[in-house]
Amino acid sequence: MEINNRFKLPAAAWLLALTMLLPACVADVYGPGPYTQPQNPAYYYDYSYYPNSGVYFNYYSGYYYYRSNNAWMRARTLPPHVYLGSRVALRITSDRPYTYYNVHRQRYRPSPGYHPDPTRDRRERSYNRDHHEQYLKRYRR
Repeated sequence: MEINNRFKLPAAAWLLALTMLLPACVADVYGPGPYTQPQNPAYYYDYSYYPNSGVYFNYYSGYYYYRSNNAWMRARTLPPHVYLGSRVALRITSDRPYTYYNVHRQRYRPSPGYHPDPTRDRRERSYNRDHHEQYLKRYRR
């Protein structure tokens, strides 16, 4: 029996071709590695979360994040109809705190029997403004 001459290659050439093609076939099966995200993020963002109104306040930027017409808004001041209530301090690895809103809403329930108090609300907004200024003095150089 005679073998066709065009398929006669040295064994080293077949081995080289096989080692070059084999990883290309297997690479997509596993996908990205399990440790693509850093385990200890370099940046944290400090927020106040107000469970009674679902509002976040970023100490560093001075922005409030609140829902309006099923969309998240970012503003330096809140509309007058939004009352803050009690606060919870949060440290998050994201600059978009509303991505964790469902988790925070479950973990920090609104106070039972909460009634908006305009005087307390003014004090809370003033506290946030002062805290923002102190934060800037401390961390900006």
